[in-house]
Amino acid sequence: MKHLVFQLQAPLMSWGNEMARQTRPSDGHPRKCAVLGMIGAAMGLSRGDPSHGLMNDALGFATVVLRPGSRLVDYHTVATPTGPKKYATRQAEAEASDYTVQTEREYLSDAYYLVALWLRDEGTTDIRATGGSQDVRVIKQFLEEPTWELFAGRKCCSFGLPLAPEIRETPTLAQAFQEYEGLYEPLVEGTRFQVYYERHPAPGVVHVTHQIRQDHLVHLEKKLYRGRDEFQAQIEIKMKEETACSSPK
Repeated sequence: MKHLVFQLQAPLMSWGNEMARQTRPSDGHPRKCAVLGMIGAAMGLSRGDPSHGLMNDALGFATVVLRPGSRLVDYHTVATPTGPKKYATRQAEAEASDYTVQTEREYLSDAYYLVALWLRDEGTTDIRATGGSQDVRVIKQFLEEPTWELFAGRKCCSFGLPLAPEIRETPTLAQAFQEYEGLYEPLVEGTRFQVYYERHPAPGVVHVTHQIRQDHLVHLEKKLYRGRDEFQAQIEIKMKEETACSSPK
């Protein structure tokens, strides 16, 4: 089974949560809708493109928390107009503002994750998207050469390491993570990590908890989501030993 595996590491990340007007917390690991939204940006998809929903339905999702990072809360004031009038752009809305709202936004500092994607039905060889038929190999190409700049949840969060996507054809999800070679070992401590994953024909781990996450995208522009199953387990990933390099004589 083909798995697309890549890494996410940045000085600051934010993965959303249940949205509130004044406080916007971050989940402790990447959300499926955020990661697939990032892939949509790599492909150059507009927010209203139906391919976002197709990708959510066609792709399975899993993430390993290599380092959870620490939480940081940032203070914001948001220019807000009164009244029911709708504005075409955020700039027009801000210019019409007559008061400000105090908000707090949470970030994860110095976190590090692995992500895996796979086709739910390998009998279906591709995922339709802008520019033709796409599969995980084409998604890999877009992550290597994205159409638009990619961010770790928010536009202010630039990545600290390249995504380094790899295709791993393995019988289990666990083995796909364990065979990933892009891992930057000095940033990781330990050998056992938390993994969060959707239903998989052969996860290779035994889940300990299960919850319903409201982050399966239905329509991006309308911000419509539905629930999906998410399982949690522990996975063992052994870091590769560093090899000493000597200067040639």
